[in-house]
Amino acid sequence: EDSGRAGAKPLVSNFKFASKIGGGLFAAFGPSLLGPGSEVPLLVASYLSCASATVMYCMADSSLHLACSWGVAYFCEEVANVLGMTTVVQAF
Repeated sequence: EDSGRAGAKPLVSNFKFASKIGGGLFAAFGPSLLGPGSEVPLLVASYLSCASATVMYCMADSSLHLACSWGVAYFCEEVANVLGMTTVVQAF
């Protein structure tokens, strides 16, 4: 049975790398732009957004929806990873 998602693989792959780069840059510069104490709220929001984008992926019915949902998920995952590591390193 063909779900139609295999054809969207190249598009999703391109969104993945662009989103991870964008997420890393946002995680690096976002907290300094938003002010002190914004790391933990951004971390929580990133985890929640990543989870909601995964649900969006499950409900996607077109290549564009697949690419956008994975783009959001990868962006938020990268933000959460960078901020999580930063928070742990600063705790020591």
